[in-house]
Amino acid sequence: MHEKIYSTKEAADLLNVTPRTIQLWADSGILSVGKTPGGHRRIKADSVHRLIESMDEIAPPTNPSTAASDTILTVLLVDDDPAFLKMLRTALEQWQLPVNIQTAKDGYEALISIGHFKPQLLITDLNMPGIDGFRMLKIIQESALLENTSICVVTGMAQKQLESESLFNKDIFIIPKPVDLSKLKNFIMDYVATLVQ
Repeated sequence: MHEKIYSTKEAADLLNVTPRTIQLWADSGILSVGKTPGGHRRIKADSVHRLIESMDEIAPPTNPSTAASDTILTVLLVDDDPAFLKMLRTALEQWQLPVNIQTAKDGYEALISIGHFKPQLLITDLNMPGIDGFRMLKIIQESALLENTSICVVTGMAQKQLESESLFNKDIFIIPKPVDLSKLKNFIMDYVATLVQ
């Protein structure tokens, strides 16, 4: 008996994402994939169904304080520390910015969220279990899935250690932990100002 498989398009239709998102998830190991002799991806059905179940569990609610028509900025917060995520989310909500905030506890959840929710701003930690921030950012940068997304890294890592990572460039804004919330607010306010011009 053969294992059920889907084409990239069939998997995309089932998961309600683009075929490019399926490719990203396959390349990152979120979906189990094989290839035909002609080189076409075939997605294992059991991995698609497991992902559908996990998406139902981790799909975060939208920010009820901001109506969709008032939203200017979509933000994805990624950190494995629930207290830190809550603090960041609360700060953004208290600043009364026109944002729709989503959260993820690691790179795996973030990549799933990105498939459905294309954030304009990604704020992420680096040291996380599973798919960490380094691997997540590498996958994102290689896929060009979020080429128009501004990235902010919040981390306790030393600046020298960060500079040695090839994925960091001048386009990634870095804020050391403990986070200076005024610095983060200024970064976000400046970004929002560019969107409303």
